Amino acid sequence: MVKSSIIQTISNVKDFLYIVLFDHLIYNKGRNSGNLLVTVSKDIKLYMIDHSHVFKNQCIWDKACFSNGIKNNDYLDIDIMEYNSYLYKMFFNNLNVDKDKLLNISAEFKQTITHDLLEQIIDNLPLDWVVDLEDVNELKVYICYRLSHLDEIVNMIFEYKKRSWLM
Repeated sequence: MVKSSIIQTISNVKDFLYIVLFDHLIYNKGRNSGNLLVTVSKDIKLYMIDHSHVFKNQCIWDKACFSNGIKNNDYLDIDIMEYNSYLYKMFFNNLNVDKDKLLNISAEFKQTITHDLLEQIIDNLPLDWVVDLEDVNELKVYICYRLSHLDEIVNMIFEYKKRSWLM
């Protein structure tokens, strides 16, 4: 569990901004202090774990879930901010976070996470993990859709921050 008093001592604390955008990319409403791992050895490091309940319908997803998300512009949902508010608030209140930093990370994601990379990742999954091909194809479309809207997601985060608990 992460305590706000140690946030400033975490050597990779800036990675939390990557975690926030990754949570939005995969529609992760389950980010809490129980699924951030803090290790202490030569220094204190933060790692994200547990991605079992991602996408709008969490662990129950299929092509219909993804196409509905696209049709309903789910990148504008504030659910991720609401559900993850305890942890996000703790970090945002202890870090100097500005929109430009998140927009730079958004640009990094867009440059790194491509349709081809998603294909490679899925192609390398164990065969017994692979689900219906149509569902997997729609998953790739959905991730690319959310990726293409990351800048709008960043704007939504900061609008939420202005009018909510992150002040």
